[in-house]
Amino acid sequence: MTVFSVLRAVLRHVPDTMVPGTRPKHGRVQEGHVKSGHVGAPLSRLDGALKVRGAARFAAEVAMDGLLYAAVVHSTIARGRIAALDTAAAEAAPGVALVMTHRNAPRLRAPQRFGEGGGVAGSNLPVMQDARVHWNGEAVAVVLAETQEQADHAAGLVSITYDAAPAVTDSGFDRFARLRSYAPWEW
Repeated sequence: MTVFSVLRAVLRHVPDTMVPGTRPKHGRVQEGHVKSGHVGAPLSRLDGALKVRGAARFAAEVAMDGLLYAAVVHSTIARGRIAALDTAAAEAAPGVALVMTHRNAPRLRAPQRFGEGGGVAGSNLPVMQDARVHWNGEAVAVVLAETQEQADHAAGLVSITYDAAPAVTDSGFDRFARLRSYAPWEW
């Protein structure tokens, strides 16, 4: 046996990516390799040509009878209470069907304490159940209108005044006692 025949026998079992300068040619199956279906093969998508031409319809473009669009008004403070809430201008805006706040939102059952019951963590948050704000960006109003533009415009007309409370920035064990002393309302 020559050195070259030994090298050929050994290199037959080494993957091509480990030997510099040796890459399999496109579409050619090497000995010992199994071509696996669609992996790496070009596939044409059913809607590919429509998307390239700009003729494809997306779900947001499909109009349905009676469909309303929503815009959410978020809190701008981390913690506190809604002192004043004026939705009259938003309710009078064209195309608006409903402005929902803590005053007219459906009542949900009280959230369970951590470790009680099942469910995903954070799935029972008390959103729009009372005038309290629990975190920055919490939903404080939802506007439903005939078009998304009308809903966005009306959401900008909702006027909110807050009584801010100090934000909780640590996770000390005595935080609940301190929260109750900061809050001018009952927890």
